[in-house]
Amino acid sequence: MDEHRDYKNRRPVLMALGLLLLLAGLACAFLGPVETYVFYLFSEGGRFYFEGFGFGSFMFGNIAVQVAGYYLAAAVLEHLGYEHLRIRR
Repeated sequence: MDEHRDYKNRRPVLMALGLLLLLAGLACAFLGPVETYVFYLFSEGGRFYFEGFGFGSFMFGNIAVQVAGYYLAAAVLEHLGYEHLRIRR
């Protein structure tokens, strides 16, 4: 009958974790477009231009994977943060 007598309210901890996850997701979502700007820096006319930069080069692929990784991390962290904030007993 009184099986929930030992219950400790962990809602503030879950809310804090949710907010941290949301903030981390927002940071990743911000870094995606910033990392996309790096394509300009390495392309012709950019500050770090070098011959051979383009589709198929190692550096192009490296930057493309980083951009995709930031957006994937942002999506996962935003979802986890939202679910932590709306969690119910």
